[in-house]
Amino acid sequence: MTTRLHKEHFPSLVSQYAPRTPVLSPSSSPESESSAILSPAADLPALGAGIGLGLGFGDRHAMSTTTTSTTVNEKIGAGLPILPPNHPLRNNLQSQHVHGDYSRRPLSMGISGSQKTNKSSGIINPYSSTPGTNLLHKAGLMVRVPRRLRPALLLATSLFVIAIIVITRSVGDAPLVNSGSKDNLSPFGRRAYRDNTARDAFKQAVARVPSSRITAASQVGGLEFESKHDELLALISFITSATGNSLPAHVDGSKPVPAHVLLGFDTTAAYAKDDLEIVKDEVNDLNPIVVFGRLRDPFHRELKRILGSYKIVPAPLFVDIDQRRDSANFVPTIERLLATQEFPQLVVKGKSVAAFQKLVELHDDDKLAAALEKAGGITVRHGKQSKKGRKELERLERERVLRPNPVVDK
Repeated sequence: MTTRLHKEHFPSLVSQYAPRTPVLSPSSSPESESSAILSPAADLPALGAGIGLGLGFGDRHAMSTTTTSTTVNEKIGAGLPILPPNHPLRNNLQSQHVHGDYSRRPLSMGISGSQKTNKSSGIINPYSSTPGTNLLHKAGLMVRVPRRLRPALLLATSLFVIAIIVITRSVGDAPLVNSGSKDNLSPFGRRAYRDNTARDAFKQAVARVPSSRITAASQVGGLEFESKHDELLALISFITSATGNSLPAHVDGSKPVPAHVLLGFDTTAAYAKDDLEIVKDEVNDLNPIVVFGRLRDPFHRELKRILGSYKIVPAPLFVDIDQRRDSANFVPTIERLLATQEFPQLVVKGKSVAAFQKLVELHDDDKLAAALEKAGGITVRHGKQSKKGRKELERLERERVLRPNPVVDK
């Protein structure tokens, strides 16, 4: 059972929401009247309906279907606001939303009610031959390569491009070489140009020398060595100038070697002696210390270890006389020039310092460094080598010593 209460039971609430008539200016129009700010008293029927629904009492007229079915336009025209005056959402009612038939439609349809249409084409099958397919798409289908063949195709393309570049540069350099211009040549082209130029110059120089002079030089020898010292320095220059240099088979080790065999210039020229002095100075500067010995001789290995304990600049040169292809002629020649058959021999600037036993004594007395520096142009310091580095050098030396003897053609 619902108890009905009248207005006199809530005098304060009724006085607060008493009906008020909105005051309009004389110049106001019906449009401005419909959009005017609504007074708080217009919410009384709705509030009464709310109170009646919530608390179970209120005016019957407020609970009627006529009031609840009142449209928004009628409330605006009657000046009845929807919210109470102190409601936080009341400020949003200062600008009324214009209601119409289109207000309930989606925003994408617009005011005119015409819905936007998305212009999208359907999915195209890349493997189908559609008449409307453009030429570019058809070309893409024609060059389509299976995935498993793509690496091979990429490799073939790269090789083809490289071949084209090499051929182009080679063909482009050929006219320049023939014409004698070397400014725009590639590094390979410049080297080929220099080789060709040097070869042509050598042929021209040989052609200018009379054949009788060449024959006389080969028979007589032209320049002759004045001492064994000069011959030894020329021999050292001969074996160090090229790895494959070896004495000819017709050379007799017991006799002086002809100068034209060891020297790389014309020994019959007037300036031959000057060139010999240049060769001697070059050997003394580059290889002032030379050790001649046999590979598997323990004394030779010990002397090499002793010299390895010093830091010598320039580094000594070790020659294994029994490992050379021309050992049959080279060993007798060295024995003749050094006047001894005892090896190893330490030679400093073309002169033998001492035999092995004497060198060991100098090393034990800490006088070997001074004896080497006495010749001039040589720096000797005591070096400290790590144990690991020393063992590695010993291992390499053992491998070199224990390898098989070279096969010598006889």
